[in-house]
Amino acid sequence: MQKKILFFHVPKTAGSSFRYALEKIIPKEKIFYDYGILNDLTKPVIKQWCKGEIKTTHFEKVIEKRDIMLYGGHITHMRYQNFLPAFKRVTFIRDPLQRAYSEYNHRKGRGDFEISFEEFIERPQFINTLHKVFGSAENLKDLDFIGFTEYYQESIELFNKQFGYDIKVIVANVRRNSLDDQHHVSQATIERFQTLNKDDIDLYNSLLEVFKKRITTNQNID
Repeated sequence: MQKKILFFHVPKTAGSSFRYALEKIIPKEKIFYDYGILNDLTKPVIKQWCKGEIKTTHFEKVIEKRDIMLYGGHITHMRYQNFLPAFKRVTFIRDPLQRAYSEYNHRKGRGDFEISFEEFIERPQFINTLHKVFGSAENLKDLDFIGFTEYYQESIELFNKQFGYDIKVIVANVRRNSLDDQHHVSQATIERFQTLNKDDIDLYNSLLEVFKKRITTNQNID
């Protein structure tokens, strides 16, 4: 039986690919997205709730009545920590430096700013993104499922097995935004990023170790 999903979409983590894959098998009338009150993907009733125009109890009844199976977006744990307890809480995460570089290029490409990557990483709103989304390491660890961008196919396989789905691997919203030989960032910048984002990096590495062990266990069972 397929479980209802509350998806915390951390920017630039293959979240769009995951979302599109779910859209292939979940009817659109059973999907709610919250990408902010200015985004067209966000349902009007969600905008009303976010602005305090309707009560949470009423909003939850709307979700129950419509039998929503997927609720997701660029949402934070603080707003949703006591919301939809019957839903399984899911996210994808990515190497913090790679994710930050990808977000930088995405934002620069759409004209959000004209600053260097070195300037970007100094801005407080872009430091330790995981901790900003989830509030603490414990909140992230308490989720029902954490997938990894670098192990996207393996993540989908584990997700399907855990929650009763059969979604396919779909890669969407892809640009050459990752750090590689074609995108040089100085060692000094990398070290500065690592200093600023130590909390996220340590958290990511510890969760990745757990995930790799889970992959091995899953492969042995199969």
